[in-house]
Amino acid sequence: MISWKEWAAPALKIAIAVFFVMLTILAAIYVPAYVTHDAGTIDYKDYGRTDFITIVLSALSAILAALGIVLAVLGAVGFVAIKSAAKKTARKIAKQEATRIAEEVATRVAAAYNAQSGLDDSSPMNDDAGSIAAAER
Repeated sequence: MISWKEWAAPALKIAIAVFFVMLTILAAIYVPAYVTHDAGTIDYKDYGRTDFITIVLSALSAILAALGIVLAVLGAVGFVAIKSAAKKTARKIAKQEATRIAEEVATRVAAAYNAQSGLDDSSPMNDDAGSIAAAER
């Protein structure tokens, strides 16, 4: 049975990726709109209230862009984790199916061999084959 961590983690990582895209779009809109002065020449005393709001919004936009970059990294890591988990699950299922099919084939081969050799169910050879097959499981 799948635990809640296995299905909740990919959903959370997808949500983080969507949030990153939103933040990137917002940063792409707001940073150019509010960065109106060269940061090296800003004298905070010379600007009025409107320019102070511009400076605050520029700082918030920079924080938003940094958060977007962090979330992009988390999204990439999440994608790799989802891909890795999917591969691991696929390998596990393939191994189980291969084992099941191999057991069925071995049973059919043993039955055909017994029928061809004239062995019945009470034969010691049949018991050995059954115990070997049981031991291999």
